[in-house]
Amino acid sequence: MSNSAQIRDAVAADLEFIHRLNTAEVPRVGEEPAAFFEHWLPRAWSLRIVEFDGHPAGFMLAMREDADYGSRNFLWFRQRFAEFAYVDRLAVADSVRRRGAGAALYRDLAVRSRAAGLPLIACEVNTRPRNQGSLDFHARLGFGPVGSLEHDGGAKAVNMLVMPLGAAP
Repeated sequence: MSNSAQIRDAVAADLEFIHRLNTAEVPRVGEEPAAFFEHWLPRAWSLRIVEFDGHPAGFMLAMREDADYGSRNFLWFRQRFAEFAYVDRLAVADSVRRRGAGAALYRDLAVRSRAAGLPLIACEVNTRPRNQGSLDFHARLGFGPVGSLEHDGGAKAVNMLVMPLGAAP
């Protein structure tokens, strides 16, 4: 298998892969029905696939601040920042972990975000249940905490993170 990740836009034929990978990554990402991804494919600011040797290995779903999206996490950022790219979810197959797939998706999003004149990329990472691998990964990319949010009466919690686009991921 090649070490080189290729990034492309998601297409309808990718929806089954995206849903299957998302489901496999729960609780690192929130569980969503297939219809969620079908809805966002034409509406998201960015739904990108990372491939190795021509095979999908991960995806990233990102939205702009003006998206018609009711996620509490997304709305938290909208209340605090005028413009941003919001990473709703990033999922990478176990077979390509630690091979740069996630970093490649973030580099791709940073290039696209800078071209759109956006000042930052925003995301959240679970702290309850704790996703230490993701916290470490985002810190290495230059993300820093700007707040936190609890869900389900405190059963779940997230760190709200931003990466100013002056920093190269």
